[in-house]
Amino acid sequence: MTCQLRLAVGIVLLCRVPAFAQEEVCPHAANWVLFEVGEGFDAAFASAATAHLAAELEPRGVVVCTRATSTSGTRPPLARLSVSSRGDGIATLRIEDDIRQTTVQRTLDFSRVPAAGRAITLGMAADELLGVGWSSVIPRRQPVAAVTTQIADEAPARANLVALSMNASTFRAGPSLLGPQLRLARTVARRFVPEVRLGLRWGTALKGPHGRAEFSDVHVGVGTSWWVTPRAWRLLLGPGVGVEANYVTVQGEAVPGSSAREGHGVGVTVQAGFMGALPLTETLRLTALVGSGYVIRPVRAADEGQPIGGIQSLVIQAAFGLGAVF
Repeated sequence: MTCQLRLAVGIVLLCRVPAFAQEEVCPHAANWVLFEVGEGFDAAFASAATAHLAAELEPRGVVVCTRATSTSGTRPPLARLSVSSRGDGIATLRIEDDIRQTTVQRTLDFSRVPAAGRAITLGMAADELLGVGWSSVIPRRQPVAAVTTQIADEAPARANLVALSMNASTFRAGPSLLGPQLRLARTVARRFVPEVRLGLRWGTALKGPHGRAEFSDVHVGVGTSWWVTPRAWRLLLGPGVGVEANYVTVQGEAVPGSSAREGHGVGVTVQAGFMGALPLTETLRLTALVGSGYVIRPVRAADEGQPIGGIQSLVIQAAFGLGAVF
């Protein structure tokens, strides 16, 4: 068996497994397990998964059989294994172990595993679950030959996110701003998520004795988040921090007898909050960003020289949108 180590965000072991003549071995096997691949997987995956599982169990002297290769005359299997798809790259591995008289299952997240590495991931997970109870009953035999390895670089699977969101921000004693926002993020080391955000917003008017002022801005922000939920969960959540700079335009509308002026300014806000992502399909994600912040460089409107509020003090911000991963 020849193996390759490929680096994604972590390390995935890819193996070339020799073909097994299951149709000849299964009717005469003393120790064997029954393996079934459910709907949602193609024939190529089923064949590769069977071969990789056989490679994992072969050192224990255990043969892997399917419905097609097992017969009614064979002795009962040591265990029954089945894998089923829940969609969006999530699969469930179920093992009914007759040796331990137990049933266990594990959720496998294939969404971030390269397609070529999913079968070996399944085989390793099955051997791990079986090996916990089988180590004393059916120990692994020592390998008779060394396994050769080769290291190659491979880009992370679907580590990049592009999302279009609707961003809403409301300032204490200031306007509420609403507008589109583009988010660009990349997952690093599986949990660390730096991102860049940019967009436009238009706001409600603030009123004073001599008229009212309307705010709009062009903003750009940088931040980072950390996924804290298990990768097997469909919903990913994590805390994050960031900083946002916005170029603010203030347009005045004066009452009769007063004059209106237009103003400009640069505001800076530090932020903290939570980011979330919910898979809709293998590539589409529903995204959310909710948090609060403090304006360290305010931009205010004035009414006869007296500030009447603006981009200042505390802010609450939320952004919801749809994104794609690749």
